Amino acid sequence: MSVSSAAALMAHVTYIKRDAALSERDRGRLFDRNSEDAGTKDFVDAVSEDRHHFRFIISPEDGMEMADLKPFVRDLVGQMEKDLETRLEWVGAIHQDTGRPHAHMIIRGKREDGTDLVIPREYISHGIRERAENLVTLELGPETALEQERKLHAEATAERLTRIDQFLDRQAGEDHLLEMKDSPARYRTLHAARLRTLERLGLAEKLGAGHWQLDAKFKATLKLLGERG
Repeated sequence: MSVSSAAALMAHVTYIKRDAALSERDRGRLFDRNSEDAGTKDFVDAVSEDRHHFRFIISPEDGMEMADLKPFVRDLVGQMEKDLETRLEWVGAIHQDTGRPHAHMIIRGKREDGTDLVIPREYISHGIRERAENLVTLELGPETALEQERKLHAEATAERLTRIDQFLDRQAGEDHLLEMKDSPARYRTLHAARLRTLERLGLAEKLGAGHWQLDAKFKATLKLLGERG
């Protein structure tokens, strides 16, 4: 890793362990598999020797309902280790400053045998999310239909990337044009409410009755908004 890359890594570690984002008991500390106060310098020194590393944000939909996200993160890493067939070296921090608790993680780019760790793009995009969703169900129990509806309606005005946005993006296709008549009838009111929120955020434009144009980068912008809180 170059000097500039090592400096960027240290800056990221400093960012995720900053006092303002952490609970009082965790200020200035990172956690890992076994410790509530992981050795930051040793970890950064080790990662600096790797060709690459991985950074993740874990933000469960039901994070507010969990007493502590750390056991959840540790269980998730355990599932990842089974899937990737290697022990992982990592550190993390739980941020509480956005109104939605979430975890920042850094994973070394080495397998336990010393070879480079390769995580398939598909696993990063979908596999980790699926594992996390399964763990949420185990932790909180399966949701009732009423709870699912309540959460979907709350997402209509959220200033972050939501499940509704993912659906609208798939429905719009490459030209980012939406026809409300293509939405399932039971969700049209919900989708219309979400589009009004996107319009307020400058991420969608109403072209006519039932016709909308999504900004080409609306998902990336919403993701950034969610991370900033």
